[in-house]
Amino acid sequence: MRALSSTSGRRYNVAGELVESADGVPDGAAWLAPGHGGVLRAHFQRDELGRLTDKLCAKPDSARPQVSRSRFTYNINGQLVQARNAHARVELNYTADGLLARETTRTRGLYQSGSDWSARIAPRQ
Repeated sequence: MRALSSTSGRRYNVAGELVESADGVPDGAAWLAPGHGGVLRAHFQRDELGRLTDKLCAKPDSARPQVSRSRFTYNINGQLVQARNAHARVELNYTADGLLARETTRTRGLYQSGSDWSARIAPRQ
């Protein structure tokens, strides 16, 4: 009797950035082929600077297809300022020196938690 096992598949663009992945692919199967209900597939979109802007995850072949989308926004300095999906939004604020000052998480439109990092940042000498 042969034991069942699974692997993960990854696909990268010419710049070496992850663009697709599949986790839970049965050994010997095409890693992005249909027909494997337990497979979690992810597609990653990036902007011209290579920053992740959109992540789409799906289990398309399960009895109840599950899909989730996360989007990422950056400021003019290239720092992540927001990550959001259907369930939550995380906002990041930075000091003038570019250090993380505050992180706020909102769940379904309600203020969930916040961390003020500015009190922990020692002034630069």
